[in-house]
Amino acid sequence: MAETQMVHKVVLSSGKVVLFREMEMRHEELATEIASGKAGDKMTMVGYHMQNELIKLLIVGFSPSEEAKPKKLNASELEDLSSRFKYADIVQMRKVVGKLMGEDSAKELPIEMISSGGL
Repeated sequence: MAETQMVHKVVLSSGKVVLFREMEMRHEELATEIASGKAGDKMTMVGYHMQNELIKLLIVGFSPSEEAKPKKLNASELEDLSSRFKYADIVQMRKVVGKLMGEDSAKELPIEMISSGGL
């Protein structure tokens, strides 16, 4: 039986539900390391890649609607977020990640802490 954990539940404007794990320093460090490798010598791209990597690291589960049970995404699904989410969804998830990092830019998106087991 999978262990229960507290996660952040976000309902995107598209109706899709995304569960995010709690942000930890190790997530930021790993995302920065990955982003630096992807950005190469283009330092202006590090922030962009870092946000996308944080989304991938923090997603615990996803469902296409509030009625459907969330499922865990595998590594290849996380690497190809654009096949599952519209661009507007990804922009909203960036705002959520910003809020989890302490920014106040995601006020308009309701984020609720719930208990999730079995993902």
